[in-house]
Amino acid sequence: MGGDLPALQALLGRGAGLHDRDGNGYTALIWAAVRGHEQVLRALLEAGADANAADADGRTALMKAARYGHTGIVRALLAYGAHVDARADYGGTALLEAAKAGHVRVVRRLLESGADHRLTNDRGRTAFFEAAASDRTVVARLLCDRGITVDQEDADGFTPLMSAATDGRLRAVKAMVAMGASVNHVAPFGGTALTLAAEMGETAVVRHLLEHGADVNLHGPDSPTALMNAAHWRHRTTALALLEAGAEMDARGEDGWTALMHAAWGGNSRLVRVLLERDADVHAVGTDGYTALRCAATKGHLAAAQALAAFDSGIGPLSRAALIGSPAALAARLAAGADANARDDWGQTPLHWAALRGGAPVVRVLLTGGADVDAKDRYGITALMVAAAFGRTAAADRLLRNGAAVEARADDGATALIRAAEWRQDGSIQVLLAHGADVNARDHEGNTALIAAAASPETEPVRLLLQTGVDVNAANHAGRTALAAAREHLCAEVEALLRKAGADETRHGRP
Repeated sequence: MGGDLPALQALLGRGAGLHDRDGNGYTALIWAAVRGHEQVLRALLEAGADANAADADGRTALMKAARYGHTGIVRALLAYGAHVDARADYGGTALLEAAKAGHVRVVRRLLESGADHRLTNDRGRTAFFEAAASDRTVVARLLCDRGITVDQEDADGFTPLMSAATDGRLRAVKAMVAMGASVNHVAPFGGTALTLAAEMGETAVVRHLLEHGADVNLHGPDSPTALMNAAHWRHRTTALALLEAGAEMDARGEDGWTALMHAAWGGNSRLVRVLLERDADVHAVGTDGYTALRCAATKGHLAAAQALAAFDSGIGPLSRAALIGSPAALAARLAAGADANARDDWGQTPLHWAALRGGAPVVRVLLTGGADVDAKDRYGITALMVAAAFGRTAAADRLLRNGAAVEARADDGATALIRAAEWRQDGSIQVLLAHGADVNARDHEGNTALIAAAASPETEPVRLLLQTGVDVNAANHAGRTALAAAREHLCAEVEALLRKAGADETRHGRP
């Protein structure tokens, strides 16, 4: 609709339909409200247009005008009987729309017309909540003056302050605090504004909350502390701000994990070093048996693992030397009688740690000193699988040249090639294929390397596997093919590669 009043009047004179709708359920009146054509809208109302007509989503012309801040149109619609508290399908009202968009004049007009500011949308949010969380501070203050509850929770348990803190809206956070919002409100899910801001790395928000009385160690019974959140999500600056405010380093979550363990899991080696320098408990063990060093090693974070190995006593001296020492120092220990196959609590040998490190010289020293090239840890994982999963190609090649079983299987049935595909390690895939790895090998769930690789948008692992005569239509025990995996994970380029290679959802290889 272009807002041409004479043309509209001519159409109305010829009997044009006032109540006709387009594909979205819009009438001419709704379009006029959206576009802000007040004269056109008034003409339509005078001609008998329904002021309360709603589109396919239940939104009325009043809601549209409120959303876009068309005060004159709001006034006209109300004068012609538009229901001020009409609800859209999602529970929204004109006041909710105007508040979220920050249209002060529209909000005032709706309130003067009796709009109920206590109504909530399907997210459990009132007009005040939407305004406050969206950084519409003038509207929020206007609604606050009507006696609302500043710490009202939405359907997810968030308060406006928590929502603003999560989104990093510092101005909104300041406004909420000034209005009396509780900085130490604990949501039903256990989070606080501080823990949520820390999770998102919103350091400025974290500092402001701390300056206004937020308890740095407060959290719900089943939720992590702010420091754990910052550590887990690799927000070093945020973590430092929390430490400066007295965050308890060795507090434990429900799973027994500390901030150091979270930092190690995320591979934040700089934060790991900071925590170690502050005497974080490097020996803490989670309920799953993990230490910080085990966290770093499991995720292949070498720098974090090496920083922790200097402190952690959970591995033997030869394993520690394999991870952080020189080949010469390692050889000297072996010459002095160290056991090349000594195992730690997880059944890993020095060769496993050397594979994580990735250096061929260290691997060579251990093999020369009698290390079992196919030794398995408590999960059936070999050093070759470790090297393959983390892309340590030099170590993988050295292990294979010294007789490592390329088809050895972990307890879940996975081979080194499947592990490399799961971790998207192009180089490892190439090395393993060059040493004759079975491209159609399956784990205990029937997954092949191709099925594992297809669940990622990275195309190169899939491309490498497709060059080998792999069964492109192989299905696992649940009937899932590589093509299905690509579709499930929205990997369009991978899906195209698979189809070009003959993948077809109607054809399944033997599961």
